Order: sequence, then C-alpha cells, then structure tokens
Amino acid sequence: MHALYYLNKYLSQHKGTLLAGALLLLLANIFSLISPRLVKYTFDLVQAGTEAYQLADGADQKRIIYQELAQTILLHSVLIILATILRWGMYAWARIRVQSMGRRIEYALKNEIYQHYQTLPLRFYRQHSTGDLMARISEDVQHVGMYLGSGILHAMGTVMAFSISIPSMWMINPMLTLYAIVPVPIMAAGTYYVSTWMNRRVQAVRAQLSTLTTKAQESFTGLKVLQAFVREKAFIQTFAEACTVYQDRALQLTTVHAFFFPAAIAIIGTGTLVVVFLGGRAIIEGDMTPGSVAEFEMNLNLLAWPTYSVSWLTKLVQ
Repeated sequence: MHALYYLNKYLSQHKGTLLAGALLLLLANIFSLISPRLVKYTFDLVQAGTEAYQLADGADQKRIIYQELAQTILLHSVLIILATILRWGMYAWARIRVQSMGRRIEYALKNEIYQHYQTLPLRFYRQHSTGDLMARISEDVQHVGMYLGSGILHAMGTVMAFSISIPSMWMINPMLTLYAIVPVPIMAAGTYYVSTWMNRRVQAVRAQLSTLTTKAQESFTGLKVLQAFVREKAFIQTFAEACTVYQDRALQLTTVHAFFFPAAIAIIGTGTLVVVFLGGRAIIEGDMTPGSVAEFEMNLNLLAWPTYSVSWLTKLVQ
C-alpha cells in the first residue's frame, strides 16, 4: 500500500476531476433513495385505496377512488423512471470523468517510466531482462490506471452507498437494520484473509508473465540463431511449458477470485432473507407496513454492488 503513495502527485493534478466525480456520485446515491421511498408510498396507497374501495357504498364513489388510485400510481411510476434515469445518468457521467482521469495518469506514468529507462546505465539492462521491463511498463502500469480510474470510482461509490443507505434503513427500523448488516463485518474479515492468499497468487502470475515476455522477446531477437542451429521445436516446447505454468498460476488466482465473488453475493442474500422473514413478522404484528418493508429491502439491495465490489477492489489493489 505504501507504494501507492507515489501516485498522490498525479492525483493532486486532477483535484477538480476527483471533486466533480465525487459530487456526481453523491447525487447519484441521493437519487437512488427516491425510488424506494416512492415504492413505499405506492404500496401504502394501494393498501389504503383497496380498503377504501371495499368500504365504498355507491358505484360512483368506487369509480372516483379507482381513478384517483390509478392516477397516483401512474405519477409515481413516472417519477420512479425519472429518478432512475437521473441516477444512472449521474453515475455514467462520474464514471466517464474519473476513468478518463485514470487513463491520462496511466499515459503520463508510462512516459515517466520510459524517460527513466533512458537514463539507466547499460549495467542495469544486463541485470534485468527486456521482457520484465516491458511487463512493468505495460501490464503493471495498466493495472495502476485501473486503480486510479475504476478503483477510486468504486471506492468512493462504496463509501457513499453505505453512508447514505444505512441511515435511511435505520430511520425505517433500527432493529431490522442491525440484523440486516450483521453479514457486513463477516465480509470485511473475509476480505482481509482472502487478500493475503490473493497477493501471493498475483505475485506468482506477475513473475511468470515477466518470464513469458522475456522468452518472446528473446525469440524475436535471436530468431536467426534458432534457425541456424535448428532449435525451433525445442524453443516451442520450452515456451509451451512456460505458458502452461502461467495458465496454472492464473487459474489458481481465478479460483480464489471466483470463490470470493459468489461469497459476497451470498452474504447480501443472507441479509435479504433476514429482512423478508423479520419484515413479514413485523407486518403481521402491525409494527411495519408492506411499503416500509419494500423500501427497506430496496435500500438493502443498493448495498449489493458495493459489497460485491469490495472483492474486486481487493484484487485490484493487490
């Protein structure tokens, strides 16, 4: 993590873009709370309207109740669609700005590394293979660009989603909120332990990629030598073995990653089951309305992707 502090000088050059992205993400998260609240009002309105319709005496009165209910539901539907469009519009705008910043910093970082390569003595190039240097300036810098773009974007989005959704859930039902967020600390602890395993596998994949790049570069520069000594088949076999090692190490990393992603979704699903069970009991006992449970569930679902992205952010930082 300390090595990432070096990137602060690039981030300081794009303070305006970061602030604009953070503001757009904040607006997107605020708009995300509008739809659950409108759904709550709609559920409660339908329940009250149905009861009033059943108690109405004349046909005219029932028709008036039906028309008012239909008009209100239509209005709420339009407002939900508009709120969703505004939410994703703000998010898309923030994503474009922040990810563009990451690409610009990646380009500047590659130029800086290349300029540094020009100043290194010949002894350095004798001690380090060309393939390793190429992997550093291409693969590694590309991941740095992803960290500065998508990584920062999702990190800000995760913090804002939890900061906005959990207080909203708390205002609906504090006790239900506590039960719903119990899996979150489990997710945090799992992320801490899995990141250690993931780091070892990332380092192994990176080292083997450097070996592959070196072999490929040596084959191009020494092509005439290979042909002169008729070593094409032997080199192809050696290169295939190196590719197999890289494949095995990449699959080991993918196995950890593939396990962690469904685990994050399962944790969120556990919270959903808790909300459905306890929320249903609260409706039966009269402590909550169906609209309140629906709003609570929608706010909980807003935390699904932020929780899911924690594992992706862990892999990216590693």
